[in-house]
Amino acid sequence: MNRAFLNAYTCLDTIYRQGAYSEIALNNILLTCAVKDKALTTKIVYGVLDNDTRLDYIIGLFAKSVKPIVKIILKIGIYCLQNLSIPVYAVINDCAELTKTSGKMQLVGFVNATLRAISRSIADNSITYPKDKLKYLSVYYSFPYFAVTMLVKQYGYEMTKNILAYQFDNKQHIRINLSKISKTDFCTILDDKCVIYDNSPLDDCLYCRGSLMGIDTTYYTNMALGSCYVVHALNSTCDCSVLDVCSAPGGKAVYIKQLNPSATVTACDIHPHRVELIKSYARRMGVVINTAVADATKYEQQYELQFDYCLCDVPCSGLGVFYSKPDIKLNRTKEQLADIVKIQSSILSNASKYCKVGGYLLYSTCSIMQVENQQVIADFLAHNINYTTAPITGLGLQEYQKQFLPPIDNTEGYYVALLKRIA
Repeated sequence: MNRAFLNAYTCLDTIYRQGAYSEIALNNILLTCAVKDKALTTKIVYGVLDNDTRLDYIIGLFAKSVKPIVKIILKIGIYCLQNLSIPVYAVINDCAELTKTSGKMQLVGFVNATLRAISRSIADNSITYPKDKLKYLSVYYSFPYFAVTMLVKQYGYEMTKNILAYQFDNKQHIRINLSKISKTDFCTILDDKCVIYDNSPLDDCLYCRGSLMGIDTTYYTNMALGSCYVVHALNSTCDCSVLDVCSAPGGKAVYIKQLNPSATVTACDIHPHRVELIKSYARRMGVVINTAVADATKYEQQYELQFDYCLCDVPCSGLGVFYSKPDIKLNRTKEQLADIVKIQSSILSNASKYCKVGGYLLYSTCSIMQVENQQVIADFLAHNINYTTAPITGLGLQEYQKQFLPPIDNTEGYYVALLKRIA
């Protein structure tokens, strides 16, 4: 049996049946598997999660009742049959062996027969998807139906389809620690390591393909382009004070300090262990920032009118970064979204009290849902006449808000809005 199938099954089982986070579960598996199996293991795990709803739908066309363990095996098989260049017989045989290994010997025949039937339907392109256009988008692109309906109202059918169908290149966005090494010298190291790289829209960043293992981790950090844009949107000035109310693991707070060394940056998080992550991140990147344990949903009187800039990178649905974190789509509900919006509004309201008059409040999410973004800001402005909108000059914009969309901006779905306190 292909060991990558077993690795992927073990990882997916902890995600589906034990509720583990995909990134943590996959990293744990990759620590123990052979180098030659890592790429395929990763591809199968993320591929199955990314296509979960569609795989469930296809299974439902061929079987009425399937045990959870066997369903995971069938999903692995169907994903490989539809998306990977592995011979049909190899996929079916490996899934049959996986069924034996999982202790379901009596179901080997069922798995074998089901995958053979599905493989024939894939080969002759006879799998039928829902005729209803919204259900089709939900099933085919494996996106929550409630979210599909909201997106179509926001962006229209074709743009929603383009958002859901968008494919990112297999590359990581890194930020070079220019206080430690020049971009030229860092690129020389990449050349020596035979790492392929491309320019990023930001001068201190690169897109890299390949392993960065062996390169000093104080020279660079992984940071999504959208996250970098959030920091540039803040555009802090010299000798200012900045509060990051939801900071962990600290990437944005550290970047703010590196772009503006004269700034006094305070980074907060509700959990002590996550504040330790911020401290560790800052040490690795060679900067000094203040840290505090604080619940952003609770008012902190000590912070009243103390900061020139407040960053509210609030908890959100994550429905703008599902491309890199596909398990986000698994359990999202409309009710969850409503609860998240309440938390976002509470954090924004508290943080607005911490800005000095003339100070700036930056709100950001990694979501493409207007209810978390434009609607939260509109509601805040309607109830806080001491704030007005301000152009996001740090991103070269005259507008006060920006929704990044993958088909347009070639980055994941981040949102930023800049407000100024006038009284």
